[in-house]
Amino acid sequence: MAGELNYHNAAEQLHVSQSALSKHIAELERYHGVRLLERDRTSVRLTAKGAVFLEQANELMSAHAALMNLFSQSDDAPALSISGVLDSPIDFPLVSRVLELCQEEGMAKMPTFLPCESVSLADQTDILRRSEADCALIFTTPDVVGEPSEDIELQSREVFRIPMDAIVQHDHPLADRDHLVLDDLDAQTIIRIIGPRFSTAWSSLEAQLSRAAIHVKTKLAPASSAYEYVTWNPEEAVLLVQRAPVFSTAMQSASCLRIPIEDERLRLPLTAIYPASAPSPELSTFLDKLEQAYREAFEPS
Repeated sequence: MAGELNYHNAAEQLHVSQSALSKHIAELERYHGVRLLERDRTSVRLTAKGAVFLEQANELMSAHAALMNLFSQSDDAPALSISGVLDSPIDFPLVSRVLELCQEEGMAKMPTFLPCESVSLADQTDILRRSEADCALIFTTPDVVGEPSEDIELQSREVFRIPMDAIVQHDHPLADRDHLVLDDLDAQTIIRIIGPRFSTAWSSLEAQLSRAAIHVKTKLAPASSAYEYVTWNPEEAVLLVQRAPVFSTAMQSASCLRIPIEDERLRLPLTAIYPASAPSPELSTFLDKLEQAYREAFEPS
């Protein structure tokens, strides 16, 4: 229901009647004591608490899928350890698809995604230096990886450039647009999310705005988790978010709406970094499948 925001379409996908679906949602709301959906004659939207419920539900489903994947492997099966940005609930549907593609490929070393507190290049390089992961995924471009240090030489590969959306309130001057281009952001106030999980991504976006000669003001907003990010109210400013299923629904509320930015000049580059001394066929296959999953999600044929 959260994906469709339409009772008829959701009921068809679930192969149930609309009345049965409505009754089930009402029971969920009664059980938890919160309203999950806002309904009127023309639309259905997630409430703020509904967005939190969706995020947590996705996290539980992903944890269950990961557990089943773990149980399906033998106790001594080697794993491909992946650190970096793909440990957030907003990425769980994509991670599940990557695991599915890797299983179909029959990979001998299945990827395991490690939790992390900081996705900065320096911190992720340290993780690779200590051999705590085979690969790190961060939001930056390959040219930023830099020169090899004395103790580790890194290779990098840009996996995908993720499209962006803008979140604005309904009374914002841009709210009447069905899509935006980069020039529409000129002279706007952009929320700059600061924190160990977001600084690298913002640096990349800021560089793209600068190259396009787009001048913006920034409003600082500290956040330490995807939950704080996804529930932030932009007020009079613009919040830039990566396009993802959870953002598509959670940020569409009574006060805010999501507008796609259809401009190749503003994309969030996801880059893999890994030690140059030991690239493996399994890692190459994993990155191929990760790219495939992103293309399926954002470039449907």
